[in-house]
Amino acid sequence: MKVEDVVRTYVAARDEMRAKKAEYDKDLAARREKLEKIEAWLLREADKQGVNGFNTSYGVCFKTKTVSATIQDREAAIHYATTNNAWAMLTVTANKQVVKQIMDADPDHRVPPGLKYVEIDNMSVRKPTAS
Repeated sequence: MKVEDVVRTYVAARDEMRAKKAEYDKDLAARREKLEKIEAWLLREADKQGVNGFNTSYGVCFKTKTVSATIQDREAAIHYATTNNAWAMLTVTANKQVVKQIMDADPDHRVPPGLKYVEIDNMSVRKPTAS
């Protein structure tokens, strides 16, 4: 088995997979749009009838609530969490690029306290560029 043949097989399989996924995503988007229109109609109908849902021979539909909380002013949110001991309202994640910069600037290449940093080697395959 030659590397050339393996890479050719990989690229062909990946291209086929991407094409099938694009086709699937397009079909799925159309179906999702149809379902969203139906959901909107059902919600309007429930509001019009003053009910929270419907029970039919095909299934049950009912109102649910989607909730979102996002940071609009970072400093104000941190100030509130600090002064009200409300740290549970926030989540903390590490920015891998900034962590890497901090580690690169450290002579001993140490990971900042409280963090875990992992690098994993992978193999990537690209098609040749057109010249």
